[in-house]
Amino acid sequence: AFGDLTSTAVSNFTGKDTYEFGDLTKTAVSKITGKEEYEFGDITKAAISNITGKDDYTFGDITKAAVSKITGKQEYEFGDITQAAVSKITGKEEYKF
Repeated sequence: AFGDLTSTAVSNFTGKDTYEFGDLTKTAVSKITGKEEYEFGDITKAAISNITGKDDYTFGDITKAAVSKITGKQEYEFGDITQAAVSKITGKEEYKF
């Protein structure tokens, strides 16, 4: 029973009736990258693209995406991260020291 359940799950995931060594990995990589054939770096490229929303990476893109997510702004100005943090803590949009 357990073997049948496992076999069915593997078949549903891979789309193949019979399992060959590596099928699960190949299918997972294909689903992550959207590519049938894996090339070195494909998973990293897909992960960066998911974070930045861009197909091509430029140095600083991950940091810009993280700051934008925190601040809600596309362009960073000095104090934006502090403003966002204080706003989340106090529930107020503005703060004064």
